[in-house]
Amino acid sequence: MVGVQSGFLNTSAKQPASIACVAPPDAIRALLATKSSPEVPTLGSRLDELWTQPHGFIARFPKGTTGIVTVIPDKDGPIAQAGLNKESLITAIDGKPVAYLDDLVAAVRAKKPGDEVTLEVLDPDHKPRRSVRVRLSKVQE
Repeated sequence: MVGVQSGFLNTSAKQPASIACVAPPDAIRALLATKSSPEVPTLGSRLDELWTQPHGFIARFPKGTTGIVTVIPDKDGPIAQAGLNKESLITAIDGKPVAYLDDLVAAVRAKKPGDEVTLEVLDPDHKPRRSVRVRLSKVQE
């Protein structure tokens, strides 16, 4: 399976104005030619940005905190194995702050399955910030 993401912009007259192809055609062509799946690293959890969570949950962190919430960790995935739960907040990866999913995904996708990353984690209710080493796994087909 090959995924292609694109976006359309419309004018006020509802006429297409432009298209943005996110996946370069040459990359897709090369993938199809090899007939193999790339190994993609994962933290093994459904993730959401903190600002998308209910107000009561956000209030459990210090004011002004940003980060990525581990909403649904895979039972035996890297996040769960590292001791994070469904309310852990990732505030940095390898020393770089993360406020948006794109920040975290880019950092993870720059690695390979089996590589380790260091996550700065904050648990709700003002518990101390901690560093956690996580070994990335491979996205299962």
